Amino acid sequence: MTDAAAAPNCLAGVRVLDLSQFEAGPTCTEVLAQLGAEVVKVENPKGGEPGRILGTGPKPGADAYYFMIYNANKKSVTVNLKSPRGLALVKEMAKQADVFIENMAPGTIEKLGLGWDELHALNPRLKECVSVSSAPAASDTLDKEVAPKRDLYAPTCSERALRRASRAQCDTTTKPPRRGIRPNSVASAWWLAHAGWRAVVFSK
Repeated sequence: MTDAAAAPNCLAGVRVLDLSQFEAGPTCTEVLAQLGAEVVKVENPKGGEPGRILGTGPKPGADAYYFMIYNANKKSVTVNLKSPRGLALVKEMAKQADVFIENMAPGTIEKLGLGWDELHALNPRLKECVSVSSAPAASDTLDKEVAPKRDLYAPTCSERALRRASRAQCDTTTKPPRRGIRPNSVASAWWLAHAGWRAVVFSK
């Protein structure tokens, strides 16, 4: 096997600090994990990521298959981000990271003191500090009435209601259903994963 064919471990030694949940963020970090990066997922102490109970699992009480698909090959730690001790712990982990990824509501990560400026000051070798969002921006949507809503939290129901795919799946008498596949989330995740590994590899 050639070196090019042995790509699955091309990110060995790279550390990713993952504060994302649900789909777009975890998909991005799952790709990095599959390429050999060490991904540490930070979860809420009260039950962990909500995706753990989103759907069925292999047995009662087990994590949902939904969560397993997007979070395989990762390490996990629970941290209370609302406590000074928890924030201090995340900052210590950030000092050892190459990539930092989150998908909280707009402005939340800065309010916590975990924005790019703060983390890069703690760790100058941090290559990426990414906020994952699949919400539409003014430059990538034809719906002009949607553009001002680009700061909405994408994983919420409001994002689904904005997407034409949701509208196409129902008639005028029913509410937009939850889509089984969210192409906007998956596409943004893959592009971010691509950008993340390129930033790490080409900076060495």
